[in-house]
Amino acid sequence: MTGTVTSGLFAGDTVIVTFTGPATDILLCTAGLGTVSSVYSAIALEITSV
Repeated sequence: MTGTVTSGLFAGDTVIVTFTGPATDILLCTAGLGTVSSVYSAIALEITSV
């Protein structure tokens, strides 16, 4: 996921967020055949100047 900081110290800089986690059977959930009770992920946040 990417975006731009809109205010504060890093205003105008680019933000990159990366979520890394185990695979889940999300197809059952999206097909209405089951649920995903939780998903745990490692998250990396990167802010870079343009």
